[in-house]
Amino acid sequence: MKKRRLKTMKNRLLHFLFIFLILFAQQSMAQKCATTQVEELHNIRHPEWKASRSRFEKKLQEHIHSQKLKQQRVVGGIAIYTIPVVVHIIHNVSNGAIGGKNIPTQQILDQIAVLNEDYRRLNADSNNTPALYKPVAADAQIEFCLAVRDPNGDPTNGIRRVYDSRVNFDAYSSADEIYLKGLSYWPSDQYLNIWVCDLAAGVLGYAQFPSDISDNQGPAETDGVVIDYSAFGRNIPTSNQYNLGRTTTHEVGHWLDLIHIWGDASDCSGDDFCADIPPCSDDYYASKSGCFAPTQCSNVRMIQNYMDYSDDACMNLFTGDQKTRMQSAMVVSPRRIAIQNSLGCCTTCYVPHAAFTVSQTTLKISEATVFTDQSTGNINTYSWDFGSGALPATAIGIGPHTVTYSTSGYKTITLTVNGSYGNDALTKNSYVFVKISPPETDFFASKTSGVLENEIITFTDHSTGTIDDYAWDFGTDAIPATATGKGPHTVSYSTTGFKTVSLTTSAISPAASDAKTKVNYISVVSNQPSELHVYPNPAKDAVALAMSFQDPTKVHVLIFDRLGKKIFDHENIETTVYNEIIDVKAWADGLYIIKVITGDSNVSTWRMLVLK
Repeated sequence: MKKRRLKTMKNRLLHFLFIFLILFAQQSMAQKCATTQVEELHNIRHPEWKASRSRFEKKLQEHIHSQKLKQQRVVGGIAIYTIPVVVHIIHNVSNGAIGGKNIPTQQILDQIAVLNEDYRRLNADSNNTPALYKPVAADAQIEFCLAVRDPNGDPTNGIRRVYDSRVNFDAYSSADEIYLKGLSYWPSDQYLNIWVCDLAAGVLGYAQFPSDISDNQGPAETDGVVIDYSAFGRNIPTSNQYNLGRTTTHEVGHWLDLIHIWGDASDCSGDDFCADIPPCSDDYYASKSGCFAPTQCSNVRMIQNYMDYSDDACMNLFTGDQKTRMQSAMVVSPRRIAIQNSLGCCTTCYVPHAAFTVSQTTLKISEATVFTDQSTGNINTYSWDFGSGALPATAIGIGPHTVTYSTSGYKTITLTVNGSYGNDALTKNSYVFVKISPPETDFFASKTSGVLENEIITFTDHSTGTIDDYAWDFGTDAIPATATGKGPHTVSYSTTGFKTVSLTTSAISPAASDAKTKVNYISVVSNQPSELHVYPNPAKDAVALAMSFQDPTKVHVLIFDRLGKKIFDHENIETTVYNEIIDVKAWADGLYIIKVITGDSNVSTWRMLVLK
């Protein structure tokens, strides 16, 4: 008994080691699809899962066999299944702005269109299917629609945007999967849940296979598909290889119980249970540069199959046996059966209902406001009329639309929406008010104090509102004394003293004006300081320097010996009186030059003697 127990424990350890090695390998090398590895995690997390999958495969094969017998005896059509889809956008854009991981609505709509094209073989590149495989290429007769009705029976557009601060999610972590899908989930027996987020380690997506479990616990809450945001949509700029939406086509295939075409085996022994797909070995990444198909297991590999790892541009087909397998999953899996009765895509339940909001209802001329659609129901086209003076005047498409107005007054806005099951229009009378902004005058000078005679300063307008004319008066002895126009204007003053400056602004229609006067705004000082007093001169132990100014002035004093060597350097802040006592005991006897720089550039010189 003890040996058997040890053997069982050893087998369990080997099993977990095997899983660890798989996950480690996948973490170390980016992989397009992590469904097989996530399946192993489900086996660990849910003990009943593996047995359920085995039972499901047996039931699936029995159904496929019975269908083949029935098709031999009866000529009839196969059901077209329509699957309601909810797309959960999990992003870390804290302000909720569209962009980056919070992908645009149009990108989501494009992805749903790709699913419908690929599963109905309406894809434009179906003509790229090689002649060898055209006989087995099939219309899967499965369609998808974004939900128009949420689990509570309320209208929806089938898109949920959820903020979470996490940067990315690890496909190989059970904890991450539970956390991610717990952020937003709709019942998986009523909707195909697609979570779009940032997946770590280069993984593009993964899915949960169907089973024969019908309860709403455990695997039901993780049932669905996860896609990296960089590979979701059509003609997206975030990927060069996986930019046509085929990652989602591939993962939804897993959700409908398709297996990779190499049967997830590294040799020719793998089985994907589809006889019309030739055997091949291991995963293979066909490049769109040539879509080269290698010969494997004595066959040309079907790189065009959506369940291979080819670049999106190389993929273009499902086979007849894959179609049969997916159709059978829809009638064998309890949750896939239940989803056929979902009202998620009940287009007749909700005719289009037009609704919209605007970021600002009161604004100024030329100020931007943003119109955002809030319509519900099945909508194909949007037509906007933004009212008189709007730029642009009209628009089509869901938006959002940024609009400015060139005229004032109340604006009436109309949105018309059209869908397959009806039309609707909403007009909001006098919804936006555009006001004329009267002039509000203000200005600034580049320098206001310590301005020297004839020094050039710059006046800059800072007025707001609607302004047609500007009239400047720069004060006494200004050159120029006045000016018109917004500016900026350069001015100098020929005399000292305080200068009062004024600016008057005016609008023509409606007539309005405003003026601002800044009294004693500019202080102009003399270019020359008063006489520099040097005492004693000649000096023996110390010398005092003193001078005064009419207005506060920046002062810089330098003293040089007869050889031009700088002996003293002192710069003072703006002052009206400069006093400095300098110790000259260590100075050599002789003549010294005192240079005084006032303001920014005015220079005066004096002489002094040092005699011991």
